[in-house]
Amino acid sequence: MLNLRLNYPSVHTEMDVFQRYVAGLPEERKYHLLQPPNPPPPAATADVVAQWLQLPADTWRNTSTMMAIASGNSGLYTVLSWFQSVSKEIATDAYTFTGFRMIANTFGFPLIPIAGDEEGMLPAALEAYLQQRSTVPGTKLVYLQPTVHNPTCAVMSLERRQAIAEVLLRFPDTYILEDDAYRFLHPAPPPTFLQLLPERTVHVYSLSKNFNPFLKAAYLVYPKHIMDNIENMVRLTTSSTCALFQDFAVHLMQGEELKQIIQQKQAEGLYWYKKAAEIFYDQEFTLFPGSFHIWLHVGAHLTGQQVADYCLTQDIAVQPGVEFSVTGDDQYVRIALGAEWANPKLQSALELIAAVVRAGKIPA
Repeated sequence: MLNLRLNYPSVHTEMDVFQRYVAGLPEERKYHLLQPPNPPPPAATADVVAQWLQLPADTWRNTSTMMAIASGNSGLYTVLSWFQSVSKEIATDAYTFTGFRMIANTFGFPLIPIAGDEEGMLPAALEAYLQQRSTVPGTKLVYLQPTVHNPTCAVMSLERRQAIAEVLLRFPDTYILEDDAYRFLHPAPPPTFLQLLPERTVHVYSLSKNFNPFLKAAYLVYPKHIMDNIENMVRLTTSSTCALFQDFAVHLMQGEELKQIIQQKQAEGLYWYKKAAEIFYDQEFTLFPGSFHIWLHVGAHLTGQQVADYCLTQDIAVQPGVEFSVTGDDQYVRIALGAEWANPKLQSALELIAAVVRAGKIPA
């Protein structure tokens, strides 16, 4: 089965980097790194993460705090576990990350779709929603993936981010949950909401995609005045983080190897961007240059589920758009290249999908 659902781009040098790190560990640290650490990272670790995230010194020192977690999904789960007692619903894009949809459903959060365009959520539409809900008690939460959105590939410009930040400042007790999982694939991304509006931003950062999913090292950065006692949720759901992985994450963020791996992934993604442009030349799709997922419109005569079901008969797994849709719309499929970008069968699989969508019907 060609797995075009999984989107963790991996390169062979990742294992070499990890092996060199382990081989270089001093004897006296090896046993120490097998003990679970406290979720709040030591100050020295937090400083490294803050520098990697390009946070201004006053943000880190005065506005935000940090918690080490096992993964981005764990972070989203932890955040919603706290917000369930203060929020009634979550504003999000009409299409959004399936994992977030499942976590929101677990906690009983309705997801409210906010209108968007090719850059993502529209500030005016968000303001209208917040104005309408202004008399409803409770904290408001807005879930955003501003850089290489999953699944739509949208990237918010700096001007769009600033406009959304200005909207939020007009509504007290309103926060952004920023999930920037694919930011590393953008060669020159605009500032994060964490950089622009730290007092209103809960930021989830993980190394599972820019390095490898085996690395269970991630971080929550959030305003100091909210999310008290989340350390207990981190302990309960993950038995704390892994000292070995946290130490390796710091090693990566301080050196050049992770930067080189990211550049390699961007180069491979750019190659497939050009290939996709050739294969889907006459079809409606989005794929950010250097990224690894294609958001393909299946036309007026097919549904995403029909295309996905047919692909399974051809030993190809893709994700129907309805799995991302907050409204139930099923006009797309997401084709993720992360697990299979080096597979010699990938191009023919993409050509098959393009032929089906081009024909507007499932082969007999």
